[in-house]
Amino acid sequence: MKVDGERFGTNLRVEMAKLNLTTTKLYELTGISRNTITYCRYGRVKALRSSTIKKLCKALNCTPNDLFK
Repeated sequence: MKVDGERFGTNLRVEMAKLNLTTTKLYELTGISRNTITYCRYGRVKALRSSTIKKLCKALNCTPNDLFK
């Protein structure tokens, strides 16, 4: 899935902040590599697998819409 990296990164940081999660903690909850999470947080990602989005949403207790709005 193509991603607006900057917007996604901003929203990911907001959702992580709501739960006071670090990159390492999100890695532990999701199994998504720290590098991938870091690329996402800083808007460097161009595409994501739907499974990655589902894992992020489950860990952050949010919907995909919250990350892409």
